[in-house]
Amino acid sequence: MICSSYPLTYDGIGVDEYIEWKIAIDKIFANCFICARRKVRNVTSVLRDYALTWWEAFSPLGKPQT
Repeated sequence: MICSSYPLTYDGIGVDEYIEWKIAIDKIFANCFICARRKVRNVTSVLRDYALTWWEAFSPLGKPQT
């Protein structure tokens, strides 16, 4: 499988939407052999709304790296 673009961004609302988004992201990571550090960077780049606000509330040193 060729590494494809990420699924629609996740806005932090809705359990069902999160599960669907997470499954799609996990499939991409599994097929593209992305390392743990790059997973965080890649996933956080597609957050929006409440999810992005939550992520940006972390200090740079407090953000998870993997």
